Amino acid sequence: MIPIAREFALSRSGGPVYLDCLGVTRAGRLVLVECKMWRNPQARREVVAQIIEYAALLKGLGYADLTAKLKAFSPGRGANPLYEHARSHGTVLDEAAFVDAVSRSLEFGDFHLVIVGDGIRSDLHAIGAYINETLAAFSRLSLVELQVWKGAAGNLVVLPQLPLRTEIVKQRLVVDQAGAPVQLALEQAGDIGAETREVVRTDQVGQRAANRVFWQAVIDSVRLDHPDQPPPRHGGDNWIRFSLPAGLWLTAYRWGKGPAEIGIFLPLSGSEGASIFSALSDEAGAILSETGLNIAFREERDDPFQAKLIVKSVSDGPRDTAADIQWLAGAANSLVNSLRPRLAQLARGSDVEETTN
Repeated sequence: MIPIAREFALSRSGGPVYLDCLGVTRAGRLVLVECKMWRNPQARREVVAQIIEYAALLKGLGYADLTAKLKAFSPGRGANPLYEHARSHGTVLDEAAFVDAVSRSLEFGDFHLVIVGDGIRSDLHAIGAYINETLAAFSRLSLVELQVWKGAAGNLVVLPQLPLRTEIVKQRLVVDQAGAPVQLALEQAGDIGAETREVVRTDQVGQRAANRVFWQAVIDSVRLDHPDQPPPRHGGDNWIRFSLPAGLWLTAYRWGKGPAEIGIFLPLSGSEGASIFSALSDEAGAILSETGLNIAFREERDDPFQAKLIVKSVSDGPRDTAADIQWLAGAANSLVNSLRPRLAQLARGSDVEETTN
C-alpha cells in the first residue's frame, strides 16, 4: 500500500466526512483505512458502518473526480497526482494501465477496507468475517490491531497484528531406538485447559501452503483479454474468484484426492439469479461456441432458486499441475470474454427497468 492522503474529505448530503487514510496498491486498487480507539463501545459498533459508507461515497467518483479532489487537497502535485505520487515511491508503473486499474476500482467499488485499532474485539472480528464471507462481492475488509509500547528511553514501538482465531498446539515427535519417527501426536490447550491427544496429519499445513502456491501460479498465468476485467483474487484454501458485473463472480476450484477435479463455476441465486440464468440459458449455444468449453447449465433448487454454470475437468489419477494451471487460465479467460459483456448488458437493462418503473 502506498499512502496518499490523511483526513481525505468525501462529500455527502449532510456535510463532508473524513476518511482517516486513503491509499493505493501498485496494482491500482484503492485502500481505505479507518482508525479507532476501542475504549468507547459505541465506536466499535459504528466503525464498520462508517467505513462501508466511505466506500459507497468513493464508489460514486470517477478518476477525474478523484484527481480534482487530490489537487484541491494538496495543490502542486502535478497533472496526475495519484499516479505521480505512486511512482515517487520507487515503483515502475505504466501510467495508462495504472489509471485504468484505479478507474475500475472506483467503478466497481473494488476497494480494500481496513479497520485499525488498539485492540480488535471478538464481536468486530465476527462482523468482519461475516462481511467477507457473505456480503462482499468486491471489497475486502481487514482488521489490524496496533499495539504501542513505550521504552525506558521514551521511544515508541508500534507492533501491528492481524487478529485471527487461533489455538495453541504442541507437537511431540515419538521415535524408536534408531531415531526413526513413529507417531506425531498433538496436545491442544483449549479454553478450559483440557488436554486432547490425537494423531496428527502432518501434511495439513503443508497442503494449504501448496494450494496457495498452486493458485498463485494460476493467477500469475491468467492473461485476461477483456480490458475491464479485474485480476483474480485468492478466496479460501483451494479456490480463487474473478469479479464480474451485477455483483457476480466466477469461482475456480480444485478438490478431491490427487486432486481428482478442477473446475470453474458461476453461482446464481434468488429472483435476480433466476432471471440471469434464464437469459444465459437462452444463449447457451452461442456461449458454448465462443468458449469452446463443455459448460453445464445446472438448475439446483426452485425455492429459493439456486443454479450455476459449471465447467470442470475430472481425472482418475494424479493430475498434471502445469496442464491444470494452463487449463484454468485459458478457461477463465474464455468465460470472462463470453459472460462479462452479457452480464454487463443484463445489469444495464435492469437499471433501465428500475428507472422506468
